[in-house]
Amino acid sequence: MDRVLHLLHLALVDIRCQALLINNERIALLADSMELIPNLIIQDELSEDVIKAMVKQYDDKYGHLLRRYADLID
Repeated sequence: MDRVLHLLHLALVDIRCQALLINNERIALLADSMELIPNLIIQDELSEDVIKAMVKQYDDKYGHLLRRYADLID
């Protein structure tokens, strides 16, 4: 499972990099908000408060467009 989570982390990093290349700040910020979650799962350091803190910047800027990710935790 750790390899799958690491793969997910790397994919999110790649998504962020590609989004920055095409100047898509929204996708880059979403990927940036989520990219550490797989590693935190591996290290058993993930909590609801940590997730909320990680997605706060994205939610504050774009949460009104589709969904607020922190709300999915409550």
